[in-house]
Amino acid sequence: MIWYGLLFASVAFLLMRYHQRRSKGTMSIDTDAASPSPVRKRDFRELARAEEVKSTSPQPESASVAKARTSRPSGISESVSAVLRRQVPPRDERPRSWLGGLPMLPEGVEWPLGVNPENRGAGEVPLHFIAQVCCADLPAELWGGLGPREGWLLLFVNGNSSDHDDMGAWRVLHVPELGEERQPPVGIGPIHDGTYTGSTEWTLRESVYPRWPVDVVCVPNELRIEEGRSLAAPKDFASILYEGQPVASESRTHLKVEPFTWRCLVEALDKTLADLRKPLPPQSERYGQQMRQKLNEPGAFEDIVPALERHEAEFWEKYGAMLNEPEPFDLDPKERERRANMRANADRRAARIREVEALLAANPTPAALIERLEHEQSEGWRAQAADHLESYRSTIAHDALDDPITTDDMEKTKQVLGDPDREIWALGWGYTEGKGLPVTVERRKLSVVEQLNRNIPTASIAVATRYYFDPIKRNLIPAPVVAALEAGWRQLSENRPHRMGGYHDGLQSDAQPGPADKLLLMQFATDYPMHWLWGDCGAVYCFIRPGDLEARAWDRAEFHLECH
Repeated sequence: MIWYGLLFASVAFLLMRYHQRRSKGTMSIDTDAASPSPVRKRDFRELARAEEVKSTSPQPESASVAKARTSRPSGISESVSAVLRRQVPPRDERPRSWLGGLPMLPEGVEWPLGVNPENRGAGEVPLHFIAQVCCADLPAELWGGLGPREGWLLLFVNGNSSDHDDMGAWRVLHVPELGEERQPPVGIGPIHDGTYTGSTEWTLRESVYPRWPVDVVCVPNELRIEEGRSLAAPKDFASILYEGQPVASESRTHLKVEPFTWRCLVEALDKTLADLRKPLPPQSERYGQQMRQKLNEPGAFEDIVPALERHEAEFWEKYGAMLNEPEPFDLDPKERERRANMRANADRRAARIREVEALLAANPTPAALIERLEHEQSEGWRAQAADHLESYRSTIAHDALDDPITTDDMEKTKQVLGDPDREIWALGWGYTEGKGLPVTVERRKLSVVEQLNRNIPTASIAVATRYYFDPIKRNLIPAPVVAALEAGWRQLSENRPHRMGGYHDGLQSDAQPGPADKLLLMQFATDYPMHWLWGDCGAVYCFIRPGDLEARAWDRAEFHLECH
């Protein structure tokens, strides 16, 4: 009987616990909405969402974080923005945030790969590194308080897309600590590998952008209205960011820097040699093809000399009375010199017209003229000039390339390189009012010195930039050159900074005031010292939804390119 009693008590206890659990479950459902099923379905969706994020996000995400992300209101008001201000001059210290150069990736973090939208057949290739930003330096109010304030945010890009659906064109990474500088993987290729990456000497040959340290500067997040547009940056923003320091006007992008060490000259010589050795089929480039097509249009060949004569007649109609009248005794010396130069140029143009007449008489059809000009453009001079340049280059190849080079050194160099020079006939665009740009024939001078002069400023600026970031060699740059370069490096192209958070500085779109349901994760503008030319001098933008930012779901960000 005792055993029967114990069995009965156990069954009663289990039945009581079953009813308690059922009662508690019913109460939890009834305390929410009218129907219990939405609560259960909502919880299931949150769990599924968390599992989805866990499988796709670069970092694991807990169910609580996923719940916070999905339940947070979409609109966020931002009071500040963080501008990435280039250090000018740089501080020689351990890196915190920088543009270009190499990323500092911890072990185990792979260099991101992606598909170039303009060459999808090549498969996944290494993306190009853009920036690494120290999250601890970001303002606490940035993104409405969301996002990491530890570790580093990095952006890698293939800039050949303006469509955020091209997920292979960009990658955002967050790493908890700095690793060693990482060289790009084999197969990365040059930066310029399509339409939108900007074709400069640097991007055509390099796979890594120049490295430049930046400071994270907190600025108010405010909009101003100008000519119907909403603009984020104040007027002359560079002067505000670099208060009290010289900022060059944007028209002074191209500086004429003369060589100041032998290395400047050697690098200019090497670039000129490469240009001369590069195959250049005569009259076969698009420019030459366009002119030849124009030359073969009805009447174009016959109009070459009349067009030159019309242009000369227009000149004399405009300035003839002034140039033919006796000059006043008290005429300003500069004006007297200007008129003398105008007369001399007019005499040279008249003589050139007679030379063109003789050339066309000896080559009386478009086909005959083109054949003659192609012969003029033969590779013979280029090869001869390259040999001449290389012979001189070998005489100055020494170990002291960082020694100063004087004006006398440069004059001697140009005297040595003054031969071989040569004049050739070539097609060009003429000038005449009301008739567009007719084809004409003109004299062009082939000169080793002129070829070298084109490359000297670029080479000298490149050397100066490298010296600038070397504390030992920085003092090799002449002070006026440093001042001019620094003023140019403080420029903001079209008043557009690199920034994180806040309103974006759009080209084709305007920032809208008020709370945002997409936050600006990163913005990088056209930047000539960095060789960033996004599309046609545009900018790239990375937006992210507040919930995805809080969950660190970087793969859910959206990447856009806007340009002119």
